[in-house]
Amino acid sequence: SDIFKSNSYLFDLDGKDRFFCALYKDSILAGPEKLSQDSISSVFPLQTIPVSLQVSTSFSKIREPIKKIMYQILLVSSISILLLSVFFSVITSRNLIRPLLSLEDGIKQISIGNWENLKINVRDPIEIQFLSKSFNSMQESLRKKTLEHEASNFELKKANTDLISTQRQLVHSEKMASIGQLAAGVAHEINNPTAFVSTNLHTMVEYLSVYKNLFQQMEELITCIENKDVEEKSLTVINKIESMKEEENFPFILDDAFQLLEESIDGANRIKKIVLDLRNFARPESHDARLANINTAIEDALRLTSNELKYKCEIVKELGNLPDIFCRIDQITQVFVNLFVNAAHAIKEHGNITIKSWIETDSIFISVCDAGTGIDKENLDKLFDPFFTTKDVGEGTGLGLAISYGIIEKHGGTIKAESTPGKGSCFHIILPQKRNSI
Repeated sequence: SDIFKSNSYLFDLDGKDRFFCALYKDSILAGPEKLSQDSISSVFPLQTIPVSLQVSTSFSKIREPIKKIMYQILLVSSISILLLSVFFSVITSRNLIRPLLSLEDGIKQISIGNWENLKINVRDPIEIQFLSKSFNSMQESLRKKTLEHEASNFELKKANTDLISTQRQLVHSEKMASIGQLAAGVAHEINNPTAFVSTNLHTMVEYLSVYKNLFQQMEELITCIENKDVEEKSLTVINKIESMKEEENFPFILDDAFQLLEESIDGANRIKKIVLDLRNFARPESHDARLANINTAIEDALRLTSNELKYKCEIVKELGNLPDIFCRIDQITQVFVNLFVNAAHAIKEHGNITIKSWIETDSIFISVCDAGTGIDKENLDKLFDPFFTTKDVGEGTGLGLAISYGIIEKHGGTIKAESTPGKGSCFHIILPQKRNSI
């Protein structure tokens, strides 16, 4: 009965201040101080009595349990996603990474040239399967191309070997042609010392004959003395010796004999040197380069061509102090022989050939200049072409300067010509000082 005496009553339904029940009279909300705005309510009018029943609850009272439930859902979802990620990673590793690793291994095998039985078989996924088929097709194509290239490379190596052999034969043939051009001069150079050596030997035979007679008379005198026959025979022998002393100039014979022997030895050494230079020049090309001096090649070439030069040329040498360089000295000598012979042929009557050598920075410079007829401008550009020559038929092969150009180029150098018609020509050679292989 006390309930209906008051305008309204508010009841705590769950004892935790979360759900409330309110009674109203005349449908007017009672106890507003107990209900906050952050709430939700439902009103039910009672039919038996003039009272409405309102059940309310506050959002703040139920939000915390909801949050806990949401956190639990989020945690479970995160763990589920993580587990799914691990699962799909394993699947991806099996279906994607392993095929890619197989492809990588195949590429490595190709890189080291292992083509035998190299096939990549992949079933899944379809994209990787397509990639593996493309890889196998590429591998087969590369294998065929590689075999073709190896065959071509073998043919190129063989052709290069044949070319090197032909070039060496050509260089040697030109060397022999140069010797043919020098043959008359070399024969003259050998003939001169041979002639005076022969004359000296004949004179020495005469001198020895005189001394032989003298020795015979002396032996006869010694025999007479030993037999104590010192009167008639001894006097006769002594008279013969005195007569020989009057007829023959023994002091002159003795001095002249020594001089003749010295001249003969010098002549024999000259012949030996000419033959040695000619042999060194004519021998087949040495395959091994060595340290040598360019000035030595110049001097050797001058000796070989001396008979070509001495009757019409004055040699002016200005050779600097050059270091030894890594080269094939017989080839360099051949270059200078060609240049000196050409210079001699360019001089019609008499003139100078000036030979200079010097060093600048890391290069060796050589110039060979003649006071000859010179070379026409239209021929200057063709000077180093094979078989080109301005000489009369039979006087040259046309290969000398072409081979000289190849030799200098092989040594890492350059050779150039400049000429003024009617005044002469100059050939300039530049060789690197430091070169470890040829």
